[in-house]
This record gives sequence, structure tokens and C-alpha cells, in this order.
Amino acid sequence: MAEIASSVWYQIIVTDPHGLSGASVASFVEPIIRRLAVTVVVALDLIGACPGLMRHEKQALGRDEFLRKVADATQYDWAFFLLYSRTSGPEGLGADNDKAAMLSADATIRLADDHYFYVYTRDEGLASELRREYPAAEYKTSAFGELDIPY
Repeated sequence: MAEIASSVWYQIIVTDPHGLSGASVASFVEPIIRRLAVTVVVALDLIGACPGLMRHEKQALGRDEFLRKVADATQYDWAFFLLYSRTSGPEGLGADNDKAAMLSADATIRLADDHYFYVYTRDEGLASELRREYPAAEYKTSAFGELDIPY
């Protein structure tokens, strides 16, 4: 894990004009999930009007089931979505903090303060695509310990 933490991480912060509605969150996360060939998603720290997904907090959900449930929300205030590709699985979920769980994921999407998508990844291609797709987004490259993770 120390090697992963010290590698290059990309942080992209996108403002959601739709206030993190279920439909807006689904349309933001779906291309990322498809791009990374994600097979499993784990949701943590869910706060908001998201009853369908709330019942499955801390559970590994298949990609398609997650995409159905994530859209079925009125609004998200806060959440972590840990994304896992075919080559990895949800490890670190027994950890005492979200940062430890993030280190085992292929990418993490943090929904924050009713308005922001924070994307954390080591995948340079994904970071570049997001930068092109959202030119007004804040963009940062750093080691894991230097990422801005809102709580």
C-alpha cells in the first residue's frame, strides 16, 4: 500500500449544476465506470435522500445493479463510491478509515456538499478524459497524502 500511496494520483473536482441529483450522479459516474471496466462498486458514507443505495452501504454491488440504484435518489449530500475493475476486488473495507479503502480501489468518486464530484485515480487516461470533458474542473496531481478529501 505504501507504494500505491506514493505513486502519482490525479484529483479532479467537478461542480454539478444539478445539485447531485440521482440522475445527475448516474450520468457522471456511468462513463467513468465504463471507461475503467468497473465490475464492482462499494458505496460508503452515504448521506442524502438515496434510500435504494443506502440499504446497500458497504456492500459490493455489481456495476449494473449499482447504476440502477445510484440513479434512484432525490439527492446526495455526501458519499464515497469505490470503483473496482476486473483485476481487483473490494479490499480495505474493514479498515478504520475511508482513505485506507480508497487505496485498494481503482478509482474513487467522492460526492461532497451537495454540489461537487471529486474523482481520485491513478489512471492518467481517465484523468485526461475528465479534463477534456470538464475544462472548468479543478485538476491536481500529487501523492495520495496530498489529495484534498472533503468531509
